[in-house]
Amino acid sequence: YYTLAGENLKQGKYDVAKQYAEKFISFGEIPENYTTEAQRIIASINFAKEKMANPLPFKPVSLGSKINKDGRLQYFPVLTADQNMIFFTAIGLPKKSHSEDIYISVKMNGEWQEPMMLSNRINSVENEGTCSISADGKLLVFTSCLGRKSFGSCDLYISKLIGEEWTEPINMGENINSPYWESQPSLSADGNTLYFISDKNKRTGKDIFVSYRNPQGEWSPAEALPATINTPKDEYSPFIHANGRTLYFSSNGHIGLGGLDLFSAELDRNQWSTPQN
Repeated sequence: YYTLAGENLKQGKYDVAKQYAEKFISFGEIPENYTTEAQRIIASINFAKEKMANPLPFKPVSLGSKINKDGRLQYFPVLTADQNMIFFTAIGLPKKSHSEDIYISVKMNGEWQEPMMLSNRINSVENEGTCSISADGKLLVFTSCLGRKSFGSCDLYISKLIGEEWTEPINMGENINSPYWESQPSLSADGNTLYFISDKNKRTGKDIFVSYRNPQGEWSPAEALPATINTPKDEYSPFIHANGRTLYFSSNGHIGLGGLDLFSAELDRNQWSTPQN
């Protein structure tokens, strides 16, 4: 009944999901973590039915055929502050490629130009992706898996743009990377705060971590964001707004419409607000 409740929630079959969740809870003597999740499913159903009856306006616009290629994958886009350069991860550019690489496109006369591979120093025969760029477009943090000197699984690397060339990427070190999976970085506009995802805390799935860069260029030991943000389930794809206070992320542990939803939270005097769906 617990599994059926969760699966029907993901399919938007809210009434059926609620019946299964309530039936599961009715058995009693269930471990607390399962009861809590079943109650979250019921709360999500009530939330979803209300929000779907009153939808917000949402009209996404395609970036065009030069960037979006048929039959190939493009994802995790990031923009420079002036919104004239976009960096993204792609598979299948060129067609024979089966690994993730980072590409860049420039906007000219209001239109995005044909994407170019970022740099041979950044991309390799292995997977590189989920990058973040400072507001001025000169500091790049990206994910690389295999093929480089690392601490274990996927690690975060940093490179600087000097002139028209990117420097040889450097592993961001053990204050950020671990033997586990680190990925999906988001740099603050000034390049001094880094949010990213890690699964080093196995009890709570994938969590959002933060690290700060001091004037000497050293990154502080990464800390997980508080339970206000991180749940016992998974958090993904953090994005810090240019104001340095608004954090957007996806999660399947907060109240939502089912599966992964998008949330935002505000940082005020070192305290995070309750995330809003």
